[in-house]
Amino acid sequence: MNYVVEGHDLHLWVRRMRERKRRGKLTREQERSLAALPGWRWEPFRSQFEEGARHLRAFAKREGHARVPASRVESGFKPIFYSGLLDLLVNQ
Repeated sequence: MNYVVEGHDLHLWVRRMRERKRRGKLTREQERSLAALPGWRWEPFRSQFEEGARHLRAFAKREGHARVPASRVESGFKPIFYSGLLDLLVNQ
């Protein structure tokens, strides 16, 4: 899903800022400015993995297995790019 604001693809801009940070091309002020935004993550997939792993551990403890149905939403968590919690972990 792309968000275009005043002719600018916001998703693409965010991806570029994360890439610039990885390459050391952002100033400290630019890094601080982005990091101060609510919900900002420099590595969103890592954050999603950690959250998914936490939910999978809770699911496995409760259910006695980690065979999560693709349609399962655990405590409100449904991975953005994967069909189920197990897929999130297996495909890392």
